[in-house]
Amino acid sequence: MKRPLLSLLLALACILPLTAKQTMTMLSGEELEVAIVTLGETEITYKKASNPGGPNYTVSRDKVFFIVYDDGSREVITAPDAASAVAPDSNYTGSSLSAIARGSAEQMIAADTVPVKKHFPRISFYPRASVGYQETSTEIEDTSINFDWGGFAWAVDLNILIPTGNDSAWSIGVGWTGLGGDVKRKNGKKDAGKSSLTGMYFTLPVSYWYACGDWFMLGLTQRLDILVSQQMEGKKVKDVLNGFRSPTTVHGIVTIGNFDAGVEVLFNWTSAFKGESYTWSPTLGINFTLGYRF
Repeated sequence: MKRPLLSLLLALACILPLTAKQTMTMLSGEELEVAIVTLGETEITYKKASNPGGPNYTVSRDKVFFIVYDDGSREVITAPDAASAVAPDSNYTGSSLSAIARGSAEQMIAADTVPVKKHFPRISFYPRASVGYQETSTEIEDTSINFDWGGFAWAVDLNILIPTGNDSAWSIGVGWTGLGGDVKRKNGKKDAGKSSLTGMYFTLPVSYWYACGDWFMLGLTQRLDILVSQQMEGKKVKDVLNGFRSPTTVHGIVTIGNFDAGVEVLFNWTSAFKGESYTWSPTLGINFTLGYRF
């Protein structure tokens, strides 16, 4: 019993490698579905894919254009220009290729040599600037007092862009962010006055960028904003704004060459105003942005 079983296993071991199919394209344009047995220096031995247990066939290498393997990879055996230099025999000459077949072959070889276009080809300096509007709302707990802070917002970032693929990249940098506008106070439904408030932040942005084609890309930025100064009615004050912000920004960018322009929407996850009695006061913003990848 052991001997027939061993023979069967050996037979399967010989046959299974031949079940993989390859496509062998001849310089004449003919395509053959085959199972390659050997790739010799002058000849290629194969079996017909439809009959893997059948006889072996051989063909001269100079008659084979390329082979596509079962994993999708392609190996050029004889280029058309090389085939033209081969001495003719009774069955084939390199010059007998039809114009259509030669043109198709040359295009397929050229496709292998054309470099893939990279949207982010190298590490680069990437300054960006944005201007827009921000709005923050909050209220004091256990009271009917609430106030809104809204107005001008701007940011300037100096980034280093680091490619992670043909169409994706990370950027890290440093920058400055400024917020300003009127704080409008209300006590119930009654207006309780307003005053101007500005804040300046040192910021550390980290961004991920993905190119969705030649002319558009998406971005996601997480910032850490560190309060540097704050002024109320043009005078320096303390204990109004929180010392740190952590806004998240989503970008939609139109790209023209290395020049970028677009819109970004910002949401600050941390409370804008300092004080335990204030409810959560998120900041929403929308900005227009410009950048250039050097």
